[in-house]
Amino acid sequence: MGPLRISAPVSFGSLHLGPALFGLLAKFPSLDLTLDLEDRQPAALQELARHRGIIYSNRGASDWRFRVAGKWVTVQPNIALRVNNGLLMRDAAISGLGITLLATFLLNDPLRERTLRVIDVGAEAEGATVFVAYPQDLRASAKIRALTGCLRQAIGEPPHWELGSSTS
Repeated sequence: MGPLRISAPVSFGSLHLGPALFGLLAKFPSLDLTLDLEDRQPAALQELARHRGIIYSNRGASDWRFRVAGKWVTVQPNIALRVNNGLLMRDAAISGLGITLLATFLLNDPLRERTLRVIDVGAEAEGATVFVAYPQDLRASAKIRALTGCLRQAIGEPPHWELGSSTS
């Protein structure tokens, strides 16, 4: 059968991949298998730079930021498209124009329908946060408390779109 080389994270390879491959090797003894177990996450991030990227244009930068070991790592993909709308970014990725970094609330249907998949690079992407601001020297008014209570109930903590979603 010839050579086959597989790279995988150490823990996954040890717990799941190795035992699964033992049966494969028993069934196909002529297979020359190399299993390389390493946790090389920053390298996975740099591989993103080789892809065509669909970039959110209102952010100002043409890059993606990820937190690795407490530090920010910047990845600059080749630009396929700059657009200022997350839905169009998602649809461009579904159409095969490139890869993109999207908010999770845009992904439930495409992940369930398998029209998109998540690329696990082993790092946390830079997020976005919604803030409710009011003067520091004043307590939050009744309307601000009502608004934040309503949003917490409607969206949840963590947001309902992140509960039970499969992103791997």
